Amino acid sequence: MRTEKLNIKKRMKRMNLTAFLLGGVCLLCQPLQAQQSIDACDGRTYKVGDTLRIGEPLPSGYLFVKQLNANNQFDKLDPKNSTGRIAIITDIPAYQPELYQQFGIYQQPETPQIVFAEQGDFKIGVYLNMALSKGNIMSGHHVSCMNGAVDLTPAVLFVYAHKLYGKPIDTASVETYASLRAPQQYTEAANDPFALEELRTTIPKRIGTSCGKCRFQ
Repeated sequence: MRTEKLNIKKRMKRMNLTAFLLGGVCLLCQPLQAQQSIDACDGRTYKVGDTLRIGEPLPSGYLFVKQLNANNQFDKLDPKNSTGRIAIITDIPAYQPELYQQFGIYQQPETPQIVFAEQGDFKIGVYLNMALSKGNIMSGHHVSCMNGAVDLTPAVLFVYAHKLYGKPIDTASVETYASLRAPQQYTEAANDPFALEELRTTIPKRIGTSCGKCRFQ
């Protein structure tokens, strides 16, 4: 009788150990949870629920913003009428090689880089840091207290003043605008002659475009 009880206890211990080990394996097999936020290159922390505003395309288009079609596949974002559109971040997915490769990322980065955002039927995937640094996404955008309006940030006010006083788009104005629009990016570029030269090449067109949209009525 005592031998039978001992055998039962041994079997129970083995069953408990097996259950514990299987539980550990199941935990290891679970996919990594999605990241809750991204600390971006413009000094902001972006999270689900934040608003993104589409910026200007590069000469070759929106390289770092892709639109999701009805089949949940990425298409190129059409530059026509895209600038200024807004979308709300809905997901910051965990690293997926197939997803990241579509944005030209072939090694797993230390932190997540891709966000999904949408506004109605308008759904996009964004390589956030590159989109911000290249102007595909407007840096420093925040939702206005008045629906449909864009508040006058220092960068926007600078553009209005630039147009009002008819100032030329020279090196000083380019660097001032860049420092207001994306302070961290400008600080990093100031220490890199090649990055600074690229900034001086791309920013004048952006100032000119923004001035053209200014209205004083």
